[in-house]
Formats: sequence, structure tokens, C-alpha cells
Amino acid sequence: MADHQFPLGLSSRQFGILVIAGTIVLPGLLVYIFKAVGLSTFGDFIWIIGYGTGVFVVWYIWIRPLDLVGAVEQETPIATEEETEETQD
Repeated sequence: MADHQFPLGLSSRQFGILVIAGTIVLPGLLVYIFKAVGLSTFGDFIWIIGYGTGVFVVWYIWIRPLDLVGAVEQETPIATEEETEETQD
């Protein structure tokens, strides 16, 4: 994954810190502020948008590019019962 270019020209670690700050810390502070001034519904909206965006960004940047496909065909054939019996004799 060394050749993967992350947004803003950041490394994976730097972009991870930015994602954490932007999707956990910032919405958390905003929710706290809005609930403190009595705007709890708006705070809930900020929480949903903030964390939802974080989940999408993590999926899009780190999980989506992974090749999660199994082998297309087996490399070694599975021995049948007849072949197994022949080799035991």
C-alpha cells in the first residue's frame, strides 16, 4: 500500500489522524456545545452526519480497495475416496 496516494498528499497515518479528528473529536465537541445550549435535536443531527461520514471515509479509503475475493479455483485437486483407498493399499 506504499504506492497508494491519500487525499491532500498525506501519509496513511496522517490521514488517519485527520479522519479521527474530523469524525470523532469535532462532531463530539459540536454535539456537546449544541446540547449545552438546548439544541439537542441539532446535536443529534451533527452526530449522525459526523460519524456516518467517518464510516464512509474509512470504507472508501481503506476497506474498498482491499481485494477480498477468495481463490477462483483450487491449485491442488482434492483426492477422491477411490484414490485415497488405492494409496493406502
